[in-house]
Amino acid sequence: VSNILRIPEDGICIVMLSNEQNYQYLPKMTMDVYGILSGKDIKPPTTKVAVMLDTSLLKEYVGEYQISSTFSITISLKDGHLYGQASGQGKNELFAAKKDLFFLKVVDADIEFVRGTDGKIGKMILHQNGQNVPARRL
Repeated sequence: VSNILRIPEDGICIVMLSNEQNYQYLPKMTMDVYGILSGKDIKPPTTKVAVMLDTSLLKEYVGEYQISSTFSITISLKDGHLYGQASGQGKNELFAAKKDLFFLKVVDADIEFVRGTDGKIGKMILHQNGQNVPARRL
């Protein structure tokens, strides 16, 4: 996967390469390099660390969560690992940051599960690109 940014008037050409298929961070990395070359102060990315959660807890998250009438995210569990699959997309592993909060490694996104007053999960919130998108559990 590659990404290129040319700014002829500044004499800048940035080429970013990755040997990982579907690497989603290249555009942001390219813009960060351009920001550095332009004199901007760029903060390094934070490293997320996964924690292990009990399989009995992971089972509570399994289900379908509807964002719109044509788009939902299905959460599944296989061999002790939680996965999310959005409508029309591939399945990706979710990594626990803590109870009820997960992150993805293929894109910069978090999934937060929200419990009702009864303690059961009633919805999730997709945190991505500065947006917080709620999804109700079906």
